[in-house]
Amino acid sequence: MFEWTFEGTRIYGIFLSYMLVFVFCFLLVLVLLGKIRFQPIRKHSMLLFGLVCFSFFVRLPFVWMNELSYDEPLYISASLLYMEGFSEGIGSGKFMANYEHPPLVKYLLGAYLKICYPDAHLDYGSQINDYNLLFCARIFSAFMGAISIIPLYFIAEKITPNLGMTASIFFALNPSHARLSGLAYLDVPMIFFGLCSILVTLHLLEKTSLKTIIICGVFNGLLIGTKWIQPTLFIIPMLVFILIFHRKKFPAYALTWIISLATLTLLWLPLIYQLGLNLIPFINSHWINQMHTTERGFLEMVLWNMTIAELAVHISCLIVTAVLLALKVKVNREMVKDFLPIVLICTILTAFYLEPRKAVYYWTPITPFTSLLLAQTIFLCSEFYQRYNSKKQLQHHF
Repeated sequence: MFEWTFEGTRIYGIFLSYMLVFVFCFLLVLVLLGKIRFQPIRKHSMLLFGLVCFSFFVRLPFVWMNELSYDEPLYISASLLYMEGFSEGIGSGKFMANYEHPPLVKYLLGAYLKICYPDAHLDYGSQINDYNLLFCARIFSAFMGAISIIPLYFIAEKITPNLGMTASIFFALNPSHARLSGLAYLDVPMIFFGLCSILVTLHLLEKTSLKTIIICGVFNGLLIGTKWIQPTLFIIPMLVFILIFHRKKFPAYALTWIISLATLTLLWLPLIYQLGLNLIPFINSHWINQMHTTERGFLEMVLWNMTIAELAVHISCLIVTAVLLALKVKVNREMVKDFLPIVLICTILTAFYLEPRKAVYYWTPITPFTSLLLAQTIFLCSEFYQRYNSKKQLQHHF
């Protein structure tokens, strides 16, 4: 796990992985012994604030322990150049920096860095000499990673009431997401917007109206404005879920993409102004060679991001949850949302297996959904235990 990273990063990552396994096993044992139950929580705002703070402090050590990556100076430089480009005008050549990725995260990072360091400047392709600037940029990523708990919490609550806190704790402890949150990459903010996109899509499926279509369209647009290609890891699984369980809602969901593309166009306006219709072919020309490069195998990618113990827990949860949901669906056929984590995970795993490159950080977008799976497994075991216990008491009564 975390090979070729600094020793401190690897040790802390392994610690988080085993801590995640321990917390899961501890909660599962308590549930099976009947010591705890999933109870309604009244003060959501205070709980969420606490979970965000806990998640941020879990991620903070990686800000200092992570190695300096090749991409970080490029993203930081592009972010600062974009801010300078806005002062020069829409035709500024500074918007060409890091053109291969959409600009939303770099706009946000650049605005944040300019507030902290108004005179900061870094030529594109140069190395970072000011490590305070680097750590400041990484803290932005750690913050985005921490607040990702908020949409995840509400997604979990939509799947099953009272599931949010457990899923958030597992996500806070996830070593893959925690490590990537300590790098000034685009991926962690992309995950935040991906979770927001899924949350508003679930709201659209519950209540379809012009307002929800617009909101869903805007958030989908913000999602695809974060990175090139990788946002499909959130879009395709939701599309599969809709086509399986909500086919009647598909036209409304398709309509949101008109607004999404309009949102992306606004974000990309400086480059569209300069390149016009050549923008997409220009970006593809950058990626065409990398798309056919294989860095490692599928299992190697997985085990780079987790220990064998954590992998065993996830595989067990996938099997147990599938079995318990199959038993449950015979009783209640209206429990559509319960299948969301499994559909998302299976779709993303298929994409990972088929994708040729398999860079190690490609795994991280699946981590919110594996956290949902862990929490759902405990909840279903709790539900199964209570039902079994009730039947046992009835038998004794008669």
